[in-house]
Amino acid sequence: MKKAMKSLGKRTKKELQRPTKTWNHTVVFDEEITEEKASVITEDPPFSYLDDGTPAHQITGNPNLAFSSTFSPKSAVNSLNAAVGLTGGVDTVVGTVEHPGNEARNFTTLVEKIMEPLLLKEVEDALDRALA
Repeated sequence: MKKAMKSLGKRTKKELQRPTKTWNHTVVFDEEITEEKASVITEDPPFSYLDDGTPAHQITGNPNLAFSSTFSPKSAVNSLNAAVGLTGGVDTVVGTVEHPGNEARNFTTLVEKIMEPLLLKEVEDALDRALA
């Protein structure tokens, strides 16, 4: 079972890395493997903000804010595919800006849907081997 969990952990990590391939930083994922479970976790704030989404909120400058005037995201809702994205130009704002928030990309949920049938197959195979 531990071999199966290790294999599933590696595959899970690979799937979670997919949407971050074009990011400007490396997202570190840690695997926690036992005979009973395979967990893959990250403490990367941008990954969490995009995975879970963020509510609308105010951003206050210090004293100014600078934003890209042209922007295209590197990820899309309900997709693990990485995109190049686009940023360009700079707009400077004095004071406060109402950020609309980010819609959840659901990376973790998508990976769970991919991994669930693989987990069931690995467990069945391990039980078959143990009983043979």
